[in-house]
Amino acid sequence: MKKMRKYPLTKWMQKLKDDMNVLKEERREKLLGLKLMCPTTEMKSRPETEFFDKPVDLRKLIALKFPQQPLEDVVLPPELPWDPQLMTTRTHVAQALFQMFRENVRPTVGVVTDSKQLYCHNILLTLISEYFHQHSSSPLIYLPPCIISSEDFVRVYRWMLEPLTNLNFRQLLELTRAAHYLKIKELHSQCWQLIFDSLKSIDKILAIYTAAKKVCVFFEKQLSPFLIRILLPFAGSKEFANLEFDKIYGLFKMDMIAVNTEIEVLYSLFLWLEFDWQSRKCHALDLVKLIHFDLMTYLFLITFDRRTDGPPVFKFVSNSLPIQKLIRENIDKLKNNPNRYKGSINNRRRYWIYDSGCKYHHSQACNRVRFVSYDEFIDYIEFLQISGHPCGQRIKLSSDPEVVCCKLRKSA
Repeated sequence: MKKMRKYPLTKWMQKLKDDMNVLKEERREKLLGLKLMCPTTEMKSRPETEFFDKPVDLRKLIALKFPQQPLEDVVLPPELPWDPQLMTTRTHVAQALFQMFRENVRPTVGVVTDSKQLYCHNILLTLISEYFHQHSSSPLIYLPPCIISSEDFVRVYRWMLEPLTNLNFRQLLELTRAAHYLKIKELHSQCWQLIFDSLKSIDKILAIYTAAKKVCVFFEKQLSPFLIRILLPFAGSKEFANLEFDKIYGLFKMDMIAVNTEIEVLYSLFLWLEFDWQSRKCHALDLVKLIHFDLMTYLFLITFDRRTDGPPVFKFVSNSLPIQKLIRENIDKLKNNPNRYKGSINNRRRYWIYDSGCKYHHSQACNRVRFVSYDEFIDYIEFLQISGHPCGQRIKLSSDPEVVCCKLRKSA
């Protein structure tokens, strides 16, 4: 009797289990059967200004994830040969799968951010992103909206399927932040390559830096070699005044800063210190020691401790015993130098430039005495704030033989 009772009980439990699986599948389809909610403008591919002109190669990624194996090794040979006249045309599985991804047919996972549920294909996300691979078993995946907005995620998802077009700097940096968080190596590499290609143009350096600060993408360390090429326009910006001490120290510690004279480097430091003198006073001497006083002009050094112009930091530094000793040592080195009134403008520790819009800039061939007051420097910084970064024919190397600074000013 016990044996007869056991068999019907097992069969009944199996039937109940099957019914529960069917119910779960119906609920899943009801929850995830919607299309990916994204603006139609993001889904269209436009030919102009294609930043990412090639979608991700799904075949290559699938081949890396799953080693190829001949079909004959896993299936039995067919009893009847495939006859196209009698049977339907064979479907190319990879193309059909890619088309299903593009049209977002029957998505399998929901991504929640910005109080929106975006429905997409889990297999595609797990192939591309290590982050989604770790959450592949979840029917709903929540992303922090402060890092990845719904628009950012849509761009990431569409990047997998089609080219991205018409991205501005802010959208590019947001895409970089999303790729870093989601651990999408290929997208992250493409974004950084495009950023560094854009940084080759000096007109775009400050724009990229400003956009990065707005979207909370911090890469001052990588950007510092580019920022020193536009130190003077950067010194007149709010972003420069708000830099922390460690970042400003690392910036001025670098060589190849683009200036016409080392005096401009010193005055730029004074600008940063003066912005919040009471709290930054403790950093003054550490920063001033980064200045190459051996590149200064002789006239500037011998009058340094007698100057009455400039902000309070000027007097504080000139009264400092270590700085006074450093200046006396360089005065002794320069007093017998025939070019002492021009400064060491041939030294390769700086990137010597000439701006025709600056009243006190000189070329290397000019024999005029170099001296810059703090007020003249401030006037030039205010001029840059109005006119923008010097570009085109206005900015040249100070060694350029075409630069005839004093003759042009005399004739004007």
